[in-house]
Amino acid sequence: MNPPPNPFKARKYAFTALKTVAYPQPVTGTTIPGRLCFVCGGGYGYTCALIHPLKQPDTIMHSFPRRAITKEKPYRINFVCLGNICRSPTAEGVFQHLVMEDGLEEYFEIDSAGTGSWHVGNPANSKSQDIANQHGIRLLSRARQAVASDLEYFDLTVAMDHSNAADLQAMAVKDEHEEKIVLLRDFDTDPGDGAVPDPYYGGMDGFKNVFDIVYRSCRALLDTLKTDVIR
Repeated sequence: MNPPPNPFKARKYAFTALKTVAYPQPVTGTTIPGRLCFVCGGGYGYTCALIHPLKQPDTIMHSFPRRAITKEKPYRINFVCLGNICRSPTAEGVFQHLVMEDGLEEYFEIDSAGTGSWHVGNPANSKSQDIANQHGIRLLSRARQAVASDLEYFDLTVAMDHSNAADLQAMAVKDEHEEKIVLLRDFDTDPGDGAVPDPYYGGMDGFKNVFDIVYRSCRALLDTLKTDVIR
């Protein structure tokens, strides 16, 4: 079969789908509707292709590399939005919270960043913090700007919207860096237009909506990744 196009930058994928099975049959875990897993070789080092659950089953949204996750080699994940004060710190805090709930804090390294530098050093937006606090989640990060070396260091870079993803793609110097970039809503069971909306200029309802989107997407992302954890 022909490999799928990159949704952010047209290029060829350097993998061959040797076997197609309904996810997550290559490993055990929670099934995420609408996803397939293209397995290249053994149980690890394969590529997981995400399929939009509301579109035809041959519409592949994105794929990303997978590997075994151990205490010795924790999985590094970076959430990225524009300014790193609303959406991505919320995603970082929510994902960290879920990881701790599942007792997996030794298996993940979690960070966030912004493609812009306007808010570097600032804490998360007060409205984002208020909503998170209502759910028992603290947003402790300080804003920083994403740099090209992040794409080498992190196993997965999770963009909040298509513009963020395009900016990250422009920073990539290797094909393998591009393959690490996904949209958070690739994992959303109700992905809408694929973007986590920026609530910066809106009211509390917008921040509540963002939190709900981020929470369910992070839950699905962690359920996907934790099947690769080797205790």
